[in-house]
Amino acid sequence: MAGTVIAWIYRTGLRRGTTGSHWAWIVVAVAARIIRNEVAREERAVISMPVKAGDRLIVSASKPEPKR
Repeated sequence: MAGTVIAWIYRTGLRRGTTGSHWAWIVVAVAARIIRNEVAREERAVISMPVKAGDRLIVSASKPEPKR
């Protein structure tokens, strides 16, 4: 839901800012774009599963491959 609202704000700001409306709409579009990128950058869990007593859990970290 929030992603849809941010996308609408971005599109509206870009459209109104480039068609001769007030320059502040461009600022709104840029801010919405920054917010959208930061929300998309959030790291999410790769796996989630229950662990029972006696189970072995190994956690390792590695650098993710760069996005292209």
